[in-house]
Amino acid sequence: MGYKKAMDNLQRLEHEVHRLISELRDTRARLARAEESCSQLQEQNRAMRLFLDGEKARRETTLAKVNVLIGRIEAQLGAETVSDTRTQ
Repeated sequence: MGYKKAMDNLQRLEHEVHRLISELRDTRARLARAEESCSQLQEQNRAMRLFLDGEKARRETTLAKVNVLIGRIEAQLGAETVSDTRTQ
């Protein structure tokens, strides 16, 4: 009886080891997929940061041009106002 019980325990343990090995393989596969997804997300993040940096630079350039134009308009309006007061 002791031998049969020991063999049953051994078979149960072997079954458990095989189940754990299978679970480990599945976990490794999920980890590999997660690492790939993470890598793709990092690349997308890098591309988005580059895009946003470019947009920020374009916005700042446009704002500077608008400010220069506003300055010119204000200078011209100021000159016209001075000219108008002299002619009156």
